[in-house]
Amino acid sequence: MIFLQGFTLLEVLISLLLFSLILLGFEDMQIVALKNARAANYFYLATEQMHNITERLKLLSNQHGLHQQIIQWNNENQQVLPAGRGLSVGQYPHYTLTLYWGNFNKKCDTIYLGQAGCIANNLYL
Repeated sequence: MIFLQGFTLLEVLISLLLFSLILLGFEDMQIVALKNARAANYFYLATEQMHNITERLKLLSNQHGLHQQIIQWNNENQQVLPAGRGLSVGQYPHYTLTLYWGNFNKKCDTIYLGQAGCIANNLYL
């Protein structure tokens, strides 16, 4: 009686299928991690831009020069954030600053994170 030793073709194919599914799962986890890292980077840049305009407005003694500072801030927002745009509402000494990035078109009543989002800040000078 002859006993065959080794693997059959079917066993090899099943193990290759399982191995490829595991690799696809790892790839999917890496893609999700990269998307979350990009969203965290956008939030970090938005926070830095919000600190930037806050410091600029604190240096203004009154409303003179506010419009120029907002224009310059929005130019910087467009450079560092995708579709970055900032709004300033209010009058001296109280402002509400809002920064949007991506295709976010909702009202920004809380912090929204992701590929598109917003951050708002109330500023008292």
